[in-house]
This record gives sequence, C-alpha cells and structure tokens, in this order.
Amino acid sequence: NRYHLIAGERRLRAAKMAQKDEVPVVVMDATSTNERLELALIENIQRHDLNAIEEAVAYARLIEEFNLTQEEVADKVGKKRSTITNTLRLLKLPKPIREDVIEQRMTEGHARVLLRLHGDPEAMLDIRDRIVSDKLSVRQTEQLCKAGRRKIPPRTKQPDAGNKRSDLPDSYCKAITNQLTNFLNTKVRIQQNGGRGRLEIDYYSVDDLDRLVNLLTRNSEGEG
Repeated sequence: NRYHLIAGERRLRAAKMAQKDEVPVVVMDATSTNERLELALIENIQRHDLNAIEEAVAYARLIEEFNLTQEEVADKVGKKRSTITNTLRLLKLPKPIREDVIEQRMTEGHARVLLRLHGDPEAMLDIRDRIVSDKLSVRQTEQLCKAGRRKIPPRTKQPDAGNKRSDLPDSYCKAITNQLTNFLNTKVRIQQNGGRGRLEIDYYSVDDLDRLVNLLTRNSEGEG
C-alpha cells in the first residue's frame, strides 16, 4: 500500500461502521518508522479526551524515545514550554495518586496542589486519602497542604447508611469499562458513589452519537 494510517484508527473504524464512503484525511510525508511513530504520538496527545497523566506520559515518551527537548515538544504539539514542564512534573507523584487522576477519583487540580509536598510522599498519600474519602475540593486540599502533615484534621465520619451498598471493586469496573470501550469504540467512564454511580460515554460528532444510539438500541429492537 502507498498510504499508511498513522493516526485516527478509532475515527476510521467509526466511519466504516457508519457506512461512510468518504472521510477527511491529512496526507503527510513520513518516510521512516520513527517519523510515523512520532506523528502518531503527537496526534494522540492532541486528542481532547486525554487526562493529564496520559498527556505527561506521552510528553515523556517524545523526549526519551525521540531525543526531543521540552522546547521541541512544545513546538510540535503547539503548547508553551512551561505547560510541558508543569505537566511532566505530575509524573513525580506517587503511583496511587497518578492512578487516581487516570481513574478520575481526583482532578488534575488536586494533583498539582499535592506536588507542593513533593519532598514528603507520605504526607501526599495521607492527604490523597482525604481527597478520595471525603470528596475534598481543590481549595480544601490547598488548606490541608498549607497546614502541613502534622496538622491534618481527622477524617470526617460518614453517617451510618444502614443498608447502603459499597462500591464495586476497581478491577471489576475497569473490566466493564474496557469491554464497553471495545464494543462501542469510544471512551467510557464509570463513576461510583456508594453502590450508585454514573456511566459516561463520549461521542465526537452527531454522526458518532447516532452510531452509538444504534449500537445501544440494536438488541432491544431485536427483542421487539
């Protein structure tokens, strides 16, 4: 084949499922395997559904695998060098906190506040527990970080919920998320709250929404 698909595989699959005969493309001159990999990685970074940790990992890959400087990465992805530097700093967080950002148990804002305690990872994890258990805001997290580890107030006790159901294990939710992502060919998220929760499904255009509705209603229509 003369052309190789460097990026946009999900969009191409969605177009095929929607039985589209034509799709908009950008033809680029990338002769070597390294050039194609670099372009694919850059295109992936520019997606809107990446979280801050995924973005930081992608920047680190560009620097380590393609010997780019932070300035060069900034030029290629169209962002300021300071943005690249600040995002890369998130990789200094302990693994549990990075995973919390990926799984949306805390926001990028929470993570950036915790970076102020980079010299005390135990304090980071103590406050991380409070963020997750007590659903702290970024402002409340800032106040805890300013107070210092020794002054962290005791966790607030949750009222006895009686028969309140607990959340499903993260591993089970991750398996369901992966299954739905593969089936729907788009990003899916599950957010839990004491046995209840919310299922979020991303779509990228009106046509993509129609495709998802058709997939989700196909079985019910067949039963009728």
